[in-house]
Amino acid sequence: MNKYIFTLLFLIPTWYSYAQQDFEDGLVITNEGDTIKAKIENKDWKKNPESINYQSAKGTSASYSPTDIKGFFIESSKEWYQSAIMELDKSSLKDGDVVNGRHQIGVKLDTVFLRLLIKGKLSLYTITDENSREHFVIDAGNGLEELRIGKKKVTEEYQGITVKE
Repeated sequence: MNKYIFTLLFLIPTWYSYAQQDFEDGLVITNEGDTIKAKIENKDWKKNPESINYQSAKGTSASYSPTDIKGFFIESSKEWYQSAIMELDKSSLKDGDVVNGRHQIGVKLDTVFLRLLIKGKLSLYTITDENSREHFVIDAGNGLEELRIGKKKVTEEYQGITVKE
C-alpha cells in the first residue's frame, strides 16, 4: 500500500510541472492597442486557435477569443496572430463534391486568429480551419481578403454529346 501512495505522491507534482510547461513568454495586444507582457499557453496549434489562455505578470489568468483582443505574439516561435472578422470560403474542394455540385456555396463570416507569414505593404496571413483546410489571406492596406481556390466542373461537348468532364 505504501508503494502506491509513494507513486502517487511522486507522479502528481510531475503532472503539474508538465502542464505548466505550455505557457511561454509573449505579448497580448488589447483592442485599445495596449501591449501586455504575459505567459501564453502555446499548444503548437495544427489549426489556428479559437481562443488563447494567458497568465499576466501579476498572476491573473484569462481566456481571450478573437473579439476580445487585437492579437498576440509568442516569443519562442516568433509567431504573430491577428484577430479578424472576415468571410472565409468553406466550400469543399473534393473532386467528387465538385462534380456532383455539392457544398460549393460556402463563404461564411467567421471570427478568427490569422497567423502572420509576411509583414509589408502586402501582408500575407494563413489560417487552418476546423476541416484542416489551409486558407491564405492578404492585406494590401485596404482590408483583409482571402485568396480563394476554386474548382468547378468543366464539360467539353462535340455535336451535343458530352465528350469530357
